[in-house]
Amino acid sequence: MTQQLLKFDKDSRKLFGGLWHNQHGSEAEFSIGARGEVEGVFRIQHPVRGTVSSYPISGFAQGDIIVFAVMFPEFGCGTSWAGQVGQHDANGDAETLYTLWHMTVRVGLQSKNSLWKSMLCGADNFQRGASKEHPLTNTAASHPLWCSEDWDSEADA
Repeated sequence: MTQQLLKFDKDSRKLFGGLWHNQHGSEAEFSIGARGEVEGVFRIQHPVRGTVSSYPISGFAQGDIIVFAVMFPEFGCGTSWAGQVGQHDANGDAETLYTLWHMTVRVGLQSKNSLWKSMLCGADNFQRGASKEHPLTNTAASHPLWCSEDWDSEADA
């Protein structure tokens, strides 16, 4: 199955607008302005408490390319994603937003060498629509709870 990229002249508002979910069950709901500005809400489910938290999204989109960022203040981290929409089949039925992300985690004032340990990177794939299961593995670094002291202490309990 060959991945085909969508044409660059697609309207970003139609292409990205609405609800998407990633492999961890987190949800991103995008609204795209007339000049490509991205606003929205990013939702994660806490695996121990079972509560859902929402965070504002900001970024930009042009054609089939999007960049967006989310701050997770209570976890002391922020993540930015950059990606492009592709499709799995010729019918265009299985849209996927393929992204690479960078996360930085607050570590306090430490040596220059320690600061590099606070920067993580990886990849997330988002599918259109709501997550049906919320698998939330949280062993992957793209989830803010992975780097949180809150998660570490509750995971050990």
